[in-house]
Amino acid sequence: MRKIIKRSVVVLLAGVLLFSLSGCKKKQSKDEVQRYAWPLGTSSPEDTVTQLYAEKFAKEVSKLSHGKMKIEVYPNSTLGGDRELLESCKDGDIPFVDMKTKAGTNEEVVPIKSEDGTTSLYVGRLALDGLHAVSFAGVAPVQTWLPDFSTAGAVKTGEVEMNAAIALKTSKAAGVFRNIKVK
Repeated sequence: MRKIIKRSVVVLLAGVLLFSLSGCKKKQSKDEVQRYAWPLGTSSPEDTVTQLYAEKFAKEVSKLSHGKMKIEVYPNSTLGGDRELLESCKDGDIPFVDMKTKAGTNEEVVPIKSEDGTTSLYVGRLALDGLHAVSFAGVAPVQTWLPDFSTAGAVKTGEVEMNAAIALKTSKAAGVFRNIKVK
């Protein structure tokens, strides 16, 4: 008899709990739409071409998604310098990072084609099961050989070698959008 009473009380309490929770979720009307927002960090000042195109990109995304997707552009290293932005991108905090120019040049990493004003947008999910860096086991990714400074001579030569690559474990972890009109 006691078991039956205990079971009845448990079932009754579970029913009350389910009934009380059923009214907690707000139902989404047909007019309501799921909205998404992402930060886009740059280390460029507000009057540079990079910043202007980042803002144009944000406006185009909002326009093409009918306001469902919003990209907030943060200029002047507001979210951090180049290193912090890349680390935040790696950690998944910031999904968009401006790649800037190639080392030692003014050539953009992802150029804008002057003939038709288009560019590409490269995306990757940085993770060990997605897109990540690799290096040889037991070998430092960057090796340097300095010259012998104990010998006479004005001209010295040394070497720097990078032994690293990227690995894409899942093809759906990276992609490219081509021919995006920006001019």
